[in-house]
Amino acid sequence: MKVAILSSHLLWSQHYETELEIMQNHLNDGDEVLQLVCTGELGICDSNLNHDFSRCLTCISRREMGVSLLEGRVKQIKLLQYASAGHLKEAEQVKHVFDSLFHLQEFNIDGYPIGYAVGSSLVSILRDSTLDLEANGEKIRKYLQYSLLTYRAAQEFLKKEKPDRVYIFNGRLPVPRAMLSACTDLGVECMIHERGNNYRHYELFRNRLPQDLIFIQELIEEAWDNAPEPQRTQVGKDFYIERRKGAVQGWKSFIDQQSEGLIPANWDPSKHNIVIFNSSEDEFISCTDDWKNKLYMSQYDAIRLIAKELSNDPDICLYLRAHPNLKSASQSEKEALESMRLEPLTYIPPDSDVSSYALLDMASTVLVFNSTMGIEATYWDKPSVLAGPSLYDRLGSNYIPTTHEEVMALLRQRHLAPMPKEGAIKYGYYTNSFGIPFKHFEPEGFVEGKFKGVEVVPYHVRKISTLQHWILKQGLLKPLHHILLRRHMKKPLI
Repeated sequence: MKVAILSSHLLWSQHYETELEIMQNHLNDGDEVLQLVCTGELGICDSNLNHDFSRCLTCISRREMGVSLLEGRVKQIKLLQYASAGHLKEAEQVKHVFDSLFHLQEFNIDGYPIGYAVGSSLVSILRDSTLDLEANGEKIRKYLQYSLLTYRAAQEFLKKEKPDRVYIFNGRLPVPRAMLSACTDLGVECMIHERGNNYRHYELFRNRLPQDLIFIQELIEEAWDNAPEPQRTQVGKDFYIERRKGAVQGWKSFIDQQSEGLIPANWDPSKHNIVIFNSSEDEFISCTDDWKNKLYMSQYDAIRLIAKELSNDPDICLYLRAHPNLKSASQSEKEALESMRLEPLTYIPPDSDVSSYALLDMASTVLVFNSTMGIEATYWDKPSVLAGPSLYDRLGSNYIPTTHEEVMALLRQRHLAPMPKEGAIKYGYYTNSFGIPFKHFEPEGFVEGKFKGVEVVPYHVRKISTLQHWILKQGLLKPLHHILLRRHMKKPLI
């Protein structure tokens, strides 16, 4: 078997180690392994928006360190060497001016959703769902040029090398999505790797994005149907019980800075209390058309409209619990959040120590847009209204209004019954169990870990003494350090 691994995010924690795991497994099976790499030809990437020379060197060095730990031969290939002069000209002339994120997302080239991919990277890296396209115009131009160049190079690579299978990371970001689109064009199997149910597992998704909400819910149903009772139900319930305790699951816990049982000082239990749990949208706002909210232009527009229409009802109190992950959002995103301080809504900022679960327990009704709290609410016997697409919106455990008027009717209902729990338990089972355990990589949390007993750090970090490290930090040997590693570097193609 001939496999290719696109190593595009070597500086993102544990994802390169996952690729080393995959490569070693194929080498052990006697397969031919190709590693597709960049040596600086990409003028912009998710790990290096400004093409910083030192960061490129760190990336190259970490890649070489990892490959040196493999048992067996891996052939390294520069992906962009397959781009022709014609491809370069096409990339240089690609459209790059758009008047909105929506219109950028609509931009598609021969089946490659290049606008979605570029928008996805910028929203995630800048932590800004309110992305200012004019202020980021140069980044958008470069991303589009190099994304198109990668797509054309990927097509040529697949035609010439004819791998049986290709592995990429995540899939929604420009370089891996270019390869996924090329694989789709040419009928080549593409496996997308991502984290599994915890940091000790990774998962592989065949030919479809891990953010594909229809696909994931198909996997949830399939996993449930293939699991025995009573284990599957207990595993599904454990997901919610452990999460409430702050257990580290698919990612870090967001309640560790909250005070158990703490609710806002103005809470009135005699009122009809509606709690809104918003979400950090950076991973999903620019993936596919399925993630477009059919009811509202944005969460902020929805909350403003809902607050305005409920302001005349003195028996209703509205609370917005901003997602704790938004503590690290961009300044413009934080300003959008702060604009939610409007009557009759009580705004609870991301860094507040108010307990999300205390709010959930005390709420009459919960409104969510994507947050996991939407499915957790149902498990804990609360009526949950979902006002946007989600990875659990087809499981039958949430109210799914199709119009704004339906949203308002549900929110005004004083004794709304919770939806059935079965879908929530299915979601809990899948989320608590999916993934492949690592064999060669030994993770120590979401950031640290060792591959075959060795931490995969860049050579030039690992192979220097404490004194040498101090000298490097002072910048005294920086020119020599760069000269020694410059031979690995290539100039950006555009």
